[in-house]
Order: sequence, then structure tokens, then C-alpha cells
Amino acid sequence: MDLQALRAQINQLDETILSAFAQRMTICRQVGVYKKENHMPVFQKDREDQVIQRIRDMAPPDMSQSAAALFAAIMDISKCYQQQVLADASWMPSFQQVKTLSCARAGCQGTRGSNSETALRMLFPGAEAKFYATFGDVCKAVGSGEIDFGILPIQNTTTGTVIPTYELLHQQVGYIAATVNLEIRHCLAIRKDMDPAKLTTVCSHPQALQQCSGFLRESGLEQLSYSNTATAARFVAQSPLPYAAVCSPRCAEQYGLRILRPDIADAMENVTKFICFSKECLIPEQADTISIIAELPNRAGSLSRMLNKFAANGLDLQKLESRPVADGSFDVRFYLDFSGNVLDPRVNALLADLAGSLSEFRFLGNHQTLG
Repeated sequence: MDLQALRAQINQLDETILSAFAQRMTICRQVGVYKKENHMPVFQKDREDQVIQRIRDMAPPDMSQSAAALFAAIMDISKCYQQQVLADASWMPSFQQVKTLSCARAGCQGTRGSNSETALRMLFPGAEAKFYATFGDVCKAVGSGEIDFGILPIQNTTTGTVIPTYELLHQQVGYIAATVNLEIRHCLAIRKDMDPAKLTTVCSHPQALQQCSGFLRESGLEQLSYSNTATAARFVAQSPLPYAAVCSPRCAEQYGLRILRPDIADAMENVTKFICFSKECLIPEQADTISIIAELPNRAGSLSRMLNKFAANGLDLQKLESRPVADGSFDVRFYLDFSGNVLDPRVNALLADLAGSLSEFRFLGNHQTLG
């Protein structure tokens, strides 16, 4: 038998499978209606385990695992389909939809001249800016109502994830309402009266130092970490020591420093993403990105099954960041961004499915990117 004949047989079998799949989904819809009328959850773990084990037992020994994986995917698609029938939004926190974001007070970590302040001004040009010593202090200020919005860096195109921000997100510091992308430019700045030949040490935030690692390695300067680039610049401006700061040109100007070397970052395209978050869940009308936390067990196929649900609903996954749960289980906590709006039935179906089937699920916000 030649290849074309074999492919013709496969095509016939595919048509049979498709017909059976369509019939199964029709019945699944009826099951969804029944669950809705009887106030039953879509996810029935015992039933799902029974179906998968039955398939394993029925399949040829060398295909049992593959057959189980196939039917697990079919059941995940079925659950998403049933969620659309139920239109259950009980997973969703109460929220307010707004045309635009505005506030009287916003806060960030650091001091005047920092990149965080620049991001804050991009979002809220007329707001009163308040500055805090740590990321955690910004979150506490949001929680207490001292400020309306907090601004924190979350990712850089050169050095990657800002891990402390993710750890704070897991503690439910609030809801993300917007993100802003800020182009980062680093320069080497010194006091105007300092002799560059006597320079011994450079100060800045650890990520800024890392982003300029090539230049700094060649310079041979000792490196000191500070909590913020602007804090480092302010220290250099006020200190008699032969120190320089890695900071933005705007920050150097703010503190009266002289730019000794401009544009010292390793990468020409150096962008940091900042999140803007609030205590209450605010969703801009133009929100197009959803952020969630999903915790998965250390079990074969768990990540694949979750990702298949995005494909089944036709939703584009933008980012997947993993962190260990740190409880000795080797389970993994994922931070996900995907395209969508909570008013879309497909999005609601996916989130309802995840909320009902994961050991931990957290909705972090439906936001838009500004700038």
C-alpha cells in the first residue's frame, strides 16, 4: 500500500473522529445546561478521574498514556464549552469599569528623578507624587488608602523579571489597572567638581548595574548597590567621596551631576515595564490584557493541560513566568498575561474553568498598556 492510500484511510478516520467529537460536544452542552439548572460546578474531579482511568483500561497497553492524554484534552475542551453555557462569573471580584484612569495621589519606590517617577508622570501628569523606601511600602500605602495608585517595575528587556514585584503580587497587593513601557537610558554621572581620574566606585540599583555590566567590567570600578538609581545619584551629589552614579540623564540633571559617559547600557533597546495598581479592581474600557496567578501540581501534563485551554478558547498567551511555591512540594506558581477582556464570554469561560479546577487561582487585573 502506498503513502497516498494510507493518508486516505487517515482522512476517513479523521472524519469519523470529527463527527463523534461534534456529537460529544452536543451532549456536553446538554450536561452544561443540566449543571446550570441544578447549580452544579462544571469541574467534577471524581468523574474526570473515572473517565481517564476507563480510557487507560480500554486502550492497548502501548497506547494507554497517549489515549489518556488525548481524552484529558477533550475533557478540558468540554469544560470550557460548558463554562460558556453556564456564563458563571462568580470567580470575578467586584469591579468598576472606567473610561480613563485618574487620581489625586500616586506613589512609587525611590525619590525624585527615578525611572519610577518618570513612569508615574507618564500615567498621572497632574497627580501628587509620593515616594517610599521599599516596594512593600508602596503596597502598604495603596492598601491603607494613603495613595490611589502604586507604580512598580515588573520586567526589563535586558535583565528580565523584577522578582520582588511578583512576590508582592502573590500577596494580593491590589489589582493591576495599567502598564506603561519606559525606555531606560543609563549614564555615568559624577559631581561637577570631581576629577574623573580619581573615580573609584559606582553606585546604583542592582538591576541598573547589571544592565551596564559590560561597561562597568571594563572600567574596573567597584560597585555599590542602592535601592534606587535616583537614591544613588542623590548620594553621589551630596558625598565628598570619589563616587559616580549610574542613572538616567534626567536624574543627573535633577541632582546637578555631570554626565561623564552617556548611554552605557549593554543593550541599545532597554525598556522597563511598570505596573499601575490600585486597592479596588478598576478596569479601563480599553483594557486588553489580563493577568492571573495559577498554581499547578508537580505532575506530568499539568502545564500542558492548562495551556491547551487558552488554545481551545482562541486566546493569545503573552507571557508565562514561573516561580517555585517554596513549600517543599516542587509545585509551581505561574504568572500569566494573555490578551482579552473579562466581558468576552470566551475569557469568562476560561477564567471560570481555571478558578474551579486549580489549587490556587488569582485574578490580578484586566488592564491596558499606556505609552
